[in-house]
Amino acid sequence: MEGHKLRFVVRSMFLLVLVAASGCIGDFDLGGLVPPYKDVVVRWGHTATLLADGRVLIVGGSGMSVTSGAEIYDPVSGHVAAAGLEAEANNSRIWHWATRLSDGRVFVVGGQYFGLGVDEVPPTLVYDPQTNIWAKAESPSGEVLGWGDGTALIPLDDGRVVLIVRLGSQVYDPNTGHWSPIAPLLRHRTLSTVTKLQDGRVLVVGGRDKNGDLVTEVDVYDPRQNSWSVTSAARGPRNGHGAVLLDDGKVLVVGGDANAEIYEPTTGEWSFVPASFFDDESPTATILLQDGRIMVIGKRVFDSVGTAIVGESETLPEEQRAPVVLYDPVATAWKITESVPIAQWHFSSVLLADGRVLLVGGEFSVPLGASGEVSWGNIYDPATATWTPAGKTFTYEYCFSDESQRRAAKSDSLTELTKRRILDHPCR
Repeated sequence: MEGHKLRFVVRSMFLLVLVAASGCIGDFDLGGLVPPYKDVVVRWGHTATLLADGRVLIVGGSGMSVTSGAEIYDPVSGHVAAAGLEAEANNSRIWHWATRLSDGRVFVVGGQYFGLGVDEVPPTLVYDPQTNIWAKAESPSGEVLGWGDGTALIPLDDGRVVLIVRLGSQVYDPNTGHWSPIAPLLRHRTLSTVTKLQDGRVLVVGGRDKNGDLVTEVDVYDPRQNSWSVTSAARGPRNGHGAVLLDDGKVLVVGGDANAEIYEPTTGEWSFVPASFFDDESPTATILLQDGRIMVIGKRVFDSVGTAIVGESETLPEEQRAPVVLYDPVATAWKITESVPIAQWHFSSVLLADGRVLLVGGEFSVPLGASGEVSWGNIYDPATATWTPAGKTFTYEYCFSDESQRRAAKSDSLTELTKRRILDHPCR
């Protein structure tokens, strides 16, 4: 795999700069301080969508691995290439939505521009993988930002796409190219999950209301009737959780500082499942595997009495790897499997056509003076319970340039601790 060299470099007393082969890609104002740990951002704020031919479209985001506004990953060859012309794609965006339409094209909506100083929502785009061409489409009306607040863009059974947002939910019809309003949400929600059921309805669970209180009510949207209804409340109110549709039509909800539960759409009832549970920052991914098991990636895993057994650590990155747990709904059993190769969050996940799982991008912390390699992505194989790197590799080093060291040595304003951290960690 091709490698790219990058370093954390201080080029003035007040800026920590991430430098790669392509030049400076990020400045961080530290107010003259040098932290003992610094985040390495591979990519965050992006989306990853499986195409009909098995390739993966990655759109937007920011980080050291971003070389194009949109990229295509081929899991067969392992290559990453630009998707269409970047000028046409106009995809310098973060926190947007993307979903595959019934005709195989990819629909990209909302988000916000990143690093361009533009205070507006990027245009709605459609990508055609057959022609490798982007085209603009009609944008939804009203205040539409992106999935960072727990809203969702869901493809419906009839080919339309419904956008569930706090204000002004609406539906897009690819045949007409137009949006139209739908019945509004019954209540304000953020940090909720939105799941399409097997019968075509849409389930909305958890989150917080406009006062910041946990929402206990569970709502269901019926696109055929364009109406919302209230179903049984979940037993554990939660936010920041994950939800996934199981093969039998039930929905598993996990994380969000509450025990895992299963929702039965035919009865509208909830039941607890025995589980290790995750803290309120987890899970970061909840994926239905081809064999029917569910893969849950979090930051920390607890046992039944609340003792942390795997996960976040304040030591080296290799000791704070993101834990992975597999749930078998037939055996109703959980099993801890091989953790993500390096501590990561803010990645995107995709179930590949061959049954493996691709994680793209992510973020992790390194201590002062650390150096190493990180890959563009990682692939998990459920059959062997192993991870392999995907795409290009990048090397990193949290260090200080010769110029920064000269300035630090002459400075009268830096504390002795800050000066020592700079002088003791020259770039190699």
